[in-house]
Amino acid sequence: MSKINLETFDLTQLPIAEDDNFEFKSSETSHNELKKKLGCAVSGFANSGGACFVGGVDGNGNADKGLLLKIGRQDLRDWVDQIR
Repeated sequence: MSKINLETFDLTQLPIAEDDNFEFKSSETSHNELKKKLGCAVSGFANSGGACFVGGVDGNGNADKGLLLKIGRQDLRDWVDQIR
């Protein structure tokens, strides 16, 4: 998989469905389920050479509301960093 430039990337460049390089999760996914899915995805990505986890896009490649930038009072980035 080639490196993605997030500065210029837009949703029209996403594949129409999940593939070996992209894993989609809807913003409708509960926080507990999202933790499980992220943990599995990170493990799989590490074993396969990498991929992109895209939140706020359903399994068919359709953008939905997107993920919140905070989970409770914690920044999303910090919340993701603490997933084990």
